[in-house]
Parts: sequence; C-alpha cells; structure tokens
Amino acid sequence: MPWGIAQVVTVAEIAIQVQPVFDLSRPEEAGWLGRTANRLHLATHESVIRRALLFKEGDRVEARSIYESERALRALAFVKDARILPEPLGPGRVRARVRVRHAWTLALDAGFQQVGGQRTLGFGLLDQNFLGSGKTVGFQVSRNPERTERQFSFRDPQLLGGRWRFEGDYQEFTDGHGRRLSLERPFYALDTRWSCLFQGETRMAGVAVCDGGRTWFRAPHWADTLYLGTAWRLGTEPDRAVRAGLAVRVEDHRYGPPESPPPEWLPAARDRRQRGLALTLGYRRDAYRSFSDIKGMDTPEDYNLAWEGSLELGGFSRRLGSTRPGPYLRLAAARGWSAGPGAVTLFEGRLGAGPRGGGEDLRVDASLASYVSWAPAWQLAGYACASYRHRPGPEQLCYLGGAEGLRGYPNALHPGDAHWVVSLEQRWFTDYRWWALFRLGCMLFADLGAVRRLDGNGWSRVYPDLGFALRLGDLKSSLARVLVLSVAFPLEAPPGHSGWQVGIGNSFKF
Repeated sequence: MPWGIAQVVTVAEIAIQVQPVFDLSRPEEAGWLGRTANRLHLATHESVIRRALLFKEGDRVEARSIYESERALRALAFVKDARILPEPLGPGRVRARVRVRHAWTLALDAGFQQVGGQRTLGFGLLDQNFLGSGKTVGFQVSRNPERTERQFSFRDPQLLGGRWRFEGDYQEFTDGHGRRLSLERPFYALDTRWSCLFQGETRMAGVAVCDGGRTWFRAPHWADTLYLGTAWRLGTEPDRAVRAGLAVRVEDHRYGPPESPPPEWLPAARDRRQRGLALTLGYRRDAYRSFSDIKGMDTPEDYNLAWEGSLELGGFSRRLGSTRPGPYLRLAAARGWSAGPGAVTLFEGRLGAGPRGGGEDLRVDASLASYVSWAPAWQLAGYACASYRHRPGPEQLCYLGGAEGLRGYPNALHPGDAHWVVSLEQRWFTDYRWWALFRLGCMLFADLGAVRRLDGNGWSRVYPDLGFALRLGDLKSSLARVLVLSVAFPLEAPPGHSGWQVGIGNSFKF
C-alpha cells in the first residue's frame, strides 16, 4: 500500500526497523566482511530515529509529511537510506513502519588529495554516530601547501533530545587558530513556525595572493563574525512556506603587515569593522524528488524541483561601531528541473552588496549543473559557474586552476576579480561492486575557463583541458563519497608548468 499524494490518515502506531550496514540476506554482502562489520557497528538508539520524525503516534498526517520525514532521516549523517511504509490497521488508520539503513560511521580517515599540482595529506578519526547517539565526534590533522591544521569537532543534531542543533569546531594552524560555535533551531519541516540561529566564528591565519607557484602577497588576517537571527513562518499554505525575521550581523577583518610590499595592481587590504541590523525573508516550495547516481553512487539524493531562496536586507550603522556605514544586501536562490527519472538540472545563485569601500561592494556567484542518463549506465554531466567581485580583498579573489574545476592546470592561476569555468563529463557506471563496499565508474572530461586579471592585462586567454578518470563510489559509509582519480592534459599550458596534472580526491565541483 503506497502513500497517496493527498491521503490523510491517523498513525496509530510507529514501528522502527533499523537495518544493519550490510544486508546479510544478499549473497554478495553475507560474507565474513559483512558479518564482522555488522557485529562491530553499534545500532542507533531507537529514540534518535523517533525524534527525527515529523509526526508521532496519534497524529493525522498527509503523505507529504511522510515523504518529508524520509528526507529528514536521509539527511542524518548515520543514515544511508530511509523509507516509511504504511500498513493498514483499519479505515483511516495505519502503522508507519520506519525502515532505516545504517551507514558505516566510524572512519579512520587517512586521506591524500592532489588537485592542481598541489598535495593535501590528512589523517583523522571521525564517528558520526557516537555510541549510537546520533552525535558526531572527530579529530583530524591535515597538511596542505599553505599550512598544517589540527581540528576537533562535535555535532549534535538533537541537542538535549529536542530540535536544537549544536556544532563546535576548535582548530589550530601553524600560522594561527580558529574557533566556531553554532546553536540553531532550524525550520526542520515546511510547517515549522519559527527558527533561531546563533553563530560565532573567530579565525586568525595568513592570507596570500598567488599566481601559479609565485606568491605576490602574504599577511596575517584576523576575521571575527557573529550572526544572531530569528524568523517566523507567514501563512498556512500546505506545500510552501514564506518566512520573515530579524537579524544582527557583526563582521570584523584586520590585516597585519605584509611580508613584502604588495604589487601596485593589487587592491589594498582594508581593515573593516561592520555591525548592522537586517530584515530577512525566505521562501521554499516543497517539490522534492529522489534521484540516484547524480553526485554519489547507489544512494538516494533529494533535490527540490522548485524555487527557494533567502533575502537579507539591512544596514551597517556607525552608531553600532561600523567603520563604513551604509545599506547591505544578501540574496541566495536555488532551483531544480527534471525531464525524467534520470535527468536533473540544478541552479544556485548568490549576490552580496555592501557599503562602498567596505570590502564587500559587490559579489556575484552563479552555477548550473545538469545530469542526463541517456542510456543504461551512461550519464552526461555538465557544469558551468561564474563569479564577479568588485574591489575584492585578498581573501575574496577569483582564480583559475584545479581547485576551481580547471583540472589540467595548477591551483591559483592568475588572481582576478571575475572568472568563469565550464566542464563536460561523459560518465560510465559499471556493475563492479567490490565486497559491496565500492562501485567502479569511469569518465572522459573537458574543461574551459578564463579569469579577468588584476594586473591590468584584462581577460586571460581561454584555458582548455582534456582528460580521463576513474570514479570509485563509496557504498557503505555515511560520507557517500566518490573518489576520483583523474589525469588531465592542458591544451594551453602556462610557462613553467607540467604538461599534465594528476588529481586524486573527492572535493570536486559536481
């Protein structure tokens, strides 16, 4: 019995069925590895699953609330998949059977990543379901071309057994430190009446302006931010929500003396202290659909095929201590489209504008990603993004290179105030699944990109590349990663750089 789209029933009983990481009823998962992993993995407390549901026993609910609860469960770090099935108990009464598939959450993370000719090494221990409580505890050490970092993290999506979420990070760098705290009661469902967010972060680390292997500017940078906001839902539409609220925003940026005089073409690093009040507005319509093999492999992925967005309109005041008073605007929007079960297109856009000379005069970012399965096991994926900055600070510049999706070139190629990148991938998903842990895929790809340089030379040449890669899907962990091993060949190699680039990692654009 499926849930009807407009069906309203009374949930007389909720039955929780937490399934282990490996399904031992399937021969390919019933070997010694699956049996051992299931014995070692701690089951999630049933109360954690119940608290994530958007309904309780005795409630009259619509099918929309059921599907929204499935998405809420799948969003938890320790859940690989979730389904809620109705079992009739009589006219208008059902038992809601909640079937949750565990993900493997205890990870010894020994990572190696090479993007744009630069290597990042990492080691850490992360548990995203500590003792079955749903909490995340982690420690990680990583080394990248800029610094060595040590991070301790803690996440609790159900603080004190309620709807509040807590996140905390403590970071130590070879050139500074970082702290972040977040306490939030989110709009956890479409009909949630109010939300509240407190978020504070402080960070001290060096900031650099580079061009390929050359460093033009390096200086200490202190950044302190604070955000406090609350919002309320307006209206009672069943499939959409409009939310309005108030916010307080604090942003402080300071720079130390540079290691050497910066070039004349580089905009000056301007200290700024901004404090302001704002009105906020949000909109979301529930048009979610589930897809598979989009950004991950063999894992349900939920995308909203309708517009959603947020607006923050306020002003920085000299009376509150701002060094550059004036109005500011922050706008974000997203939309998805689908022409069938194997096709989805996703748009994201952001715009920020602030007082002239405040270090954030204008920022625009937009991206469009499209995935089309044109034959069984074959997918064509495309991605395009563009960014613009007006009078950016050194930490806000646009670059080209491997980290920006131009995989045949080194990182931080040509600092600029605008750039664009276009990528096209032909992906092939195989049926090879080793020990039910990994699934193999392959792809051919091509990238194009250009940047508007700050050194007065205008737009750079268009840099193209071609390449091929292996894609290894992680089928059991909570991280749902796809590890990509790529070889890319630049068609316009900049002087002094290798004729090809090897990329290893999972932090790619799409």
